[in-house]
Amino acid sequence: MPWQPIPETPGLNIKRLVDDPSHGFRANMWYLEAGWDGGAKSRQFGRPFYYKQAYQLSFIIAGDMNIQAYRSPTQRAEKLSLRTHSFIDRAPMAIFGLADGVVTEGGVVWIEVTYAKGTKWSDSLAPIEEPTYVGA
Repeated sequence: MPWQPIPETPGLNIKRLVDDPSHGFRANMWYLEAGWDGGAKSRQFGRPFYYKQAYQLSFIIAGDMNIQAYRSPTQRAEKLSLRTHSFIDRAPMAIFGLADGVVTEGGVVWIEVTYAKGTKWSDSLAPIEEPTYVGA
């Protein structure tokens, strides 16, 4: 399966693994090219956000990634640097986004799984909600 570039966000590529809204489950693999700078490339992708009820987990397969995490919408973001094999488990209301400035020095590949509250593959029909963005 080849990478699919995201035209409105140069340097960002995706492999759509599963997108099943009827079961409330989505899995994507992402790739950001080396030196990717969110401010210069796109402020839509990677903006800080949270889900009110959905869960999300991410696993860095290879590379480095700088993110910003928030304790609350009113507090300053804390910058975190992640490396290969880092795991992020986001509960509902957990806020984070890509860091300002250079997000990755050498490029990064990660898998991201989002699932709705109460998801059970056999019987859940709850869709994944839209994210709630923080700030401008």
